[in-house]
Amino acid sequence: MLLKAQKLITVREGEKVLVGAPASYALVHAQHELEVGDLAGAVGALDGLDPEAAKVMAPWRAEAQSLLDARAALAGLANS
Repeated sequence: MLLKAQKLITVREGEKVLVGAPASYALVHAQHELEVGDLAGAVGALDGLDPEAAKVMAPWRAEAQSLLDARAALAGLANS
């Protein structure tokens, strides 16, 4: 019963997930990274997702990674 409840309910203390699906932690961490302006950190936080949740987040992750790649390319041009 507890395992079933953990899949349905997330209990957080601030940004720390105390009870809930493992994906909850990764998503809360990614949200925090975005709030502090760290897009790369948010993308990295999604590494903790299970395969099903990762599939759902794949379109967002691809767009975020494209933005990071574009920023890196622009920075490279500016430094050359």
